[in-house]
Amino acid sequence: MRIKVAAILLACSAASFAQNKPALRVVVEGEGLECGIKRGAIESSATRALTSHGIQISTDAKDPYLYVNVNAYRVMQGSTAVGCSTRLGVSVRAASAPEPQVRGFKSKSATYVVLCEAGRLLSGSQREVPAAVTRSLEEDIKHCLAQLSY
Repeated sequence: MRIKVAAILLACSAASFAQNKPALRVVVEGEGLECGIKRGAIESSATRALTSHGIQISTDAKDPYLYVNVNAYRVMQGSTAVGCSTRLGVSVRAASAPEPQVRGFKSKSATYVVLCEAGRLLSGSQREVPAAVTRSLEEDIKHCLAQLSY
């Protein structure tokens, strides 16, 4: 009987602890297919980086989110692709409530607050860029999260 009670208390305290952990949604935007960068790989890498830092993954649209923007372009020499150039951006964002107004100006669309931001430009061969983006993404998420207190 003691073991069952202890197991129940342990499960309840683990659930309570999990509810107190910070949570972020993952939002990925941008294009990268021409350079072999796949959205699923970016989402997996972002999820892995967040969970390794003790952050839960959320699906609640009200939660703050990790915004990942990847824009990759083929570098051409004449009609031949010789490489890729990629702009990688990472930020943690949250909806702003109430909507801010600055000297009479108010946004027509939803506004958000940027809590941290990191990013970089990458270039290389089409073969090398997907792995470089994955490595850089994890480093940029780590750098961004280091700017936060949670």
